[in-house]
Amino acid sequence: MLKKKMHFILLFASFFALLIFTSGCVEEVSVDEPARPTASIRFISADADAGTTTFSVFGRFEDSTKVVATASVGYASASSYFTIPAGNRKVRVQTSGTVKKDTTLIVVLNSYMQQSVFLWSASPTPNVTASYERYTYSDEAYKIDSGKGTKGAVKFINALSDVASVNVSLDSLKGTALFTSIAFKKYGGYTNLAAGKTYVFVVHDGTKEYARVNVPVSGNTRYSVVAFGKSSGVTLKIFTDDK
Repeated sequence: MLKKKMHFILLFASFFALLIFTSGCVEEVSVDEPARPTASIRFISADADAGTTTFSVFGRFEDSTKVVATASVGYASASSYFTIPAGNRKVRVQTSGTVKKDTTLIVVLNSYMQQSVFLWSASPTPNVTASYERYTYSDEAYKIDSGKGTKGAVKFINALSDVASVNVSLDSLKGTALFTSIAFKKYGGYTNLAAGKTYVFVVHDGTKEYARVNVPVSGNTRYSVVAFGKSSGVTLKIFTDDK
């Protein structure tokens, strides 16, 4: 009987020792921190009185005092795109024209989106917002014709501050309507157009033509046409958005 008990004790002790030995050999499993969401942004100045404007974007959390992107742009010009942390970002706006400002604002930069950050006006307080262009997390979200290259897409942004709204037609004031009743700081969504052609965009209020511009369209490419200035002197610019 004693022999059986000793056998059981030895077996239990061996098993316990094995557990202790193997517990030191278990590899620790580490889990990487989830990727933080980002936004793709560029900067555009729509105020002639601002002169060259410098935008400085600060990071989040531990980087809240660190500048993660900076760009200087002139009137009616656009910077290249930057990939930065998404969220409510602090943006320092420094203007150098007849209106001089040095202001830090909070600008909402949406996760996984491509946006244009506009300085609409510098006075009395800089007015800065971000306009949507596309989602960045899915190729299919912005492919125009599944990569065939037979179409491009154009959107229109109204930066004219002295008219209630404007329209955009093809070729003439009475031509095919592309965008209607676009108010200041608003935009018309992307319209698909056949590639390999140049289109005449006419900006008007229904009775008066303000300006026109030739818009060459390439396949599977997106563009923004922006109307700057005032109704007495409209400047139309074409910016190529990310493909």
